[in-house]
Amino acid sequence: MSVRTLGVVLFDAAEAAWLVDRAADVALAFDAHLIALHPFSPVIWANGLGGEAVYFASMLEWEEKEAGKIRTVFNEALRRNGLQGEFRAQGDLYGAEPFVVGGVRGADVVILGATADRSPDGRLLAQRVVRESGRPALIMGKEAQLRAPARRIVIGWTDTREATRAAHDALRLAAPGAEIALVSFHGRASEVARGLSGRDDLAAALDRAGFKVEAADQLSSSDGLPDALVRFAREREAELLVTGAFGHSQIYDLLVGAVTRDLMDHADLPILLSR
Repeated sequence: MSVRTLGVVLFDAAEAAWLVDRAADVALAFDAHLIALHPFSPVIWANGLGGEAVYFASMLEWEEKEAGKIRTVFNEALRRNGLQGEFRAQGDLYGAEPFVVGGVRGADVVILGATADRSPDGRLLAQRVVRESGRPALIMGKEAQLRAPARRIVIGWTDTREATRAAHDALRLAAPGAEIALVSFHGRASEVARGLSGRDDLAAALDRAGFKVEAADQLSSSDGLPDALVRFAREREAELLVTGAFGHSQIYDLLVGAVTRDLMDHADLPILLSR
């Protein structure tokens, strides 16, 4: 199944200035309908300071002006590329998460910009889209550009639900006969699985589907895994890096750290995340 509907989340006009073109390129490659969603920044009230009504009105006015700027950029990209699409801005200052998460439910893939320069609330909202939307998320930094359909793909493999879903989601973005490397990382050589594994079954299935498949094992510490994944993808000249997202609980990720979060922060090459 190909990509027919794309969603792109645009947090502000500065991000829209470059991310809209990246999303339009992907939509053009698949002749997909492109839906842009602009969430408003979260509002935190300080009780007892007074002036809440005035503050609310001024914040809403600012957000509506920002939405207008983004709409202009988005509509121009649709016109320039001959694409079909629609722009949706949040209607009020509250409810950013349900607005975005609900808005991408129908998308085959949702596109998000890298999160390193975003506010803590903005980073968390992007992570919630990956966690809660049930849709694969394509993360792209300013330097990332996806040549779609992808001809060379690296899939970071663990024997988990998240990695399995990511591997199958990646096929939406894959060119026929694409080169796909399934790579597993281990803390020690003794951890490499013996005998048939889920990765072997997946490799065989991909081979039957006409893809050129490689299975590889690499050594890496857990805290060095994000860099190791990106380095391996660059060595293979991959156009797309794919991995499962947030395999642990949100509390664990917050306290210990998460590979997914680190990958989302930079995404110097296109990264597809699934959960």
